[in-house]
Amino acid sequence: MEPCEQSSDDLKKIQQAIKTETAKSRMDSIDASLPPDVLLLVMQSKDKGATSWLNAIPLKDQGLALNKQEFKDSHDGVRNLLTTQLGKVCKNVEIEPHLQPLDNERFNLRSAIISPEARLDMKADGFWLCGAAAFFDVRVTHVNSKCNQDPPTQMIFKEHSNEKKREYQQRALDVEMGSFTPLVFGTSGGMGIECQMFLKKLGRNWQKTIMNDTQLS
Repeated sequence: MEPCEQSSDDLKKIQQAIKTETAKSRMDSIDASLPPDVLLLVMQSKDKGATSWLNAIPLKDQGLALNKQEFKDSHDGVRNLLTTQLGKVCKNVEIEPHLQPLDNERFNLRSAIISPEARLDMKADGFWLCGAAAFFDVRVTHVNSKCNQDPPTQMIFKEHSNEKKREYQQRALDVEMGSFTPLVFGTSGGMGIECQMFLKKLGRNWQKTIMNDTQLS
C-alpha cells in the first residue's frame, strides 16, 4: 500500500473513532439529564432483542393493559411459537411434557419441584446434544412491575432464570437424564442470557435443516 493511501485509511479510522466517541459522550450526557424512571425505560430499550415501543405504558382504553389471564395467554403464545419452531429442527418435540415420577430421589435444594404432576413447557430431542433430551420452560416477566423497578433488566432475567433452575434443573439432569434451559422473556422485548443462546442455536439448526433439504431436493 502506498504511503498516501495508508495515511488516508488511518485518517478515516481516526475520524470514525472521534465520531463514535462524540456520539457516546452525547448519549451519556442525555442519560445523565433524564429522571430515574425515564432513564430506566431508556436502558431497557437498549437490551438485546428489546423494542422501544414495548416500553410504553399500556393504555387500558386501547386494550393494551393485560389482566392475569391475558398475561398467561401471552406466555402460552410464546411457548406455542417456540414449540412449532423446535418441531422444524428436532425430533420428539412435546408441549408440556410430564416429568418422570420420582423413585426416592433426593435433591440438593428444598425448592426443587417434586410433585408427581410436574411438567415443563417444552421437550425436544437432540437440541443441544445429539440423542439427549432438552427441556425448556418459558417465563414472561413484566420488567416494569413494582417488584422489578430497581434492578437492571439483565439482573431481573438472571433472578428468574436461577429460580427456574432451582426448581427443575437437578430433576432434569438426574431423573430425566437431559438438560434444562429456562427461557426468560421481558415485556420490553429483552431476554435472559440462556434465552439468547437458545434462539441463536435454534436459528443455526434451522439454517442447517434448510441447507440439508436444499441439497436433497
